[in-house]
Amino acid sequence: MKKFILLLLCILLISASVIFAIDKKQTHQPNWQTWVKSFRHRAIKDGISPKLFDRLFKNLQPNPSVIKLDRSQPEFKFTFEHYLKLYASDKRIKLGKEEYTKHKKLLDPIAQKYDIDPCIILALWGMESNYGRYLGKRPLIRSLATLAHDTRRSKFFTQELLYALHILEGKHISRAELKGSWAGATGQPQFMPSSWYTYAIDHNQDGKKDIWHSPCDIFASIANYLHRNGFQVGKPISVKVTLSKDLPHKLGLKTKKTVKKWKKLGVKINAKKKPNPALFASIIKYNGHYRMVFQNFRAIYSWNRSKLYVITAQYLASQLCPKSH
Repeated sequence: MKKFILLLLCILLISASVIFAIDKKQTHQPNWQTWVKSFRHRAIKDGISPKLFDRLFKNLQPNPSVIKLDRSQPEFKFTFEHYLKLYASDKRIKLGKEEYTKHKKLLDPIAQKYDIDPCIILALWGMESNYGRYLGKRPLIRSLATLAHDTRRSKFFTQELLYALHILEGKHISRAELKGSWAGATGQPQFMPSSWYTYAIDHNQDGKKDIWHSPCDIFASIANYLHRNGFQVGKPISVKVTLSKDLPHKLGLKTKKTVKKWKKLGVKINAKKKPNPALFASIIKYNGHYRMVFQNFRAIYSWNRSKLYVITAQYLASQLCPKSH
């Protein structure tokens, strides 16, 4: 019996040592210069020229303020009213209408090409950068390198850093102008570099996917993002509903039923323009209210995974173009 207990203790000690070693390996942060040297090999293998890499990383050091911001993201729960105040104020609506008048001849044909509502393009542009007036001021390479070197989400930000390097390798923008948020969003649509790589469009065919300066590239890139995520012009985004009785089904984006089926289950649609009964929809709850949401909601939700963000974008679009909503 004593031998069995001793054997069991040995196994437990060995297991604990292995787990500790694995955990230590996973959380160990390499020296900055060691990390840069290792990442250099990966970047060159990925198609980045050694000359560009060395120029970008010469004397580059991590930014402590970026780590501080990453660690202290607010846990405050926003309400719809907060979103409206932040993203759809009267001032932003007025400015958006002026921008639409200015860019209508350019924006409308692009929206038509991608089968997207031009007012949704305008709304997302306005929400992300106040129609190009604020793009972020932090040098993107330094911010992303800081987060890639950090252990919390190293894999994600390392990939984003590689895409950012490809932006510079392709000479789509200069290093000095490649700035953005502390978390790596850049350009007037505030794309992450991976979104730029996947969705950005060189609409004017000048060899650059310029989401920083070119209005046509900016509009086409937003439109392409929505199109490829299933947005369809003329279809609803969401409508307000009330539940006349407890539903025998779970609510949320994972539960889809036709409008007709939801109505049979006791869902009342509070909208003048009723959606097609054959359309598939989900019911979501937010701030004590309910909405029936459709594929166009999901397309915008893929852009920003906040239900209130999507509802605010819908509201802003309706204010920018009241006749078409």
